Amino acid sequence: MTTTDSGEAGDEPPRAGAWYADRFRIGQNAFGFKIDCGHESPEEELMSAYFRIIATPSNAQQLFRLLGVALLRYADAYGLIESTDGPAGPGSEA
Repeated sequence: MTTTDSGEAGDEPPRAGAWYADRFRIGQNAFGFKIDCGHESPEEELMSAYFRIIATPSNAQQLFRLLGVALLRYADAYGLIESTDGPAGPGSEA
């Protein structure tokens, strides 16, 4: 799918569930990418993984582009996203 979600109520198809993730781990090999999404609290040693995305390199690239466009739209609508290192706007070095 090559569209972005506006996040407005009533515009999403039914789905199995939704989870909040504040930690991400990414691995890759010659065949694809694995993205684990979950939560990790300070007292826990391991991340609680809620779901895993496995994608081919071309699908991972498409996800990267869609997320980038969504972040630019967010910044246009709400301002730069603050990170622990300061503002993370377009062109900032991470």
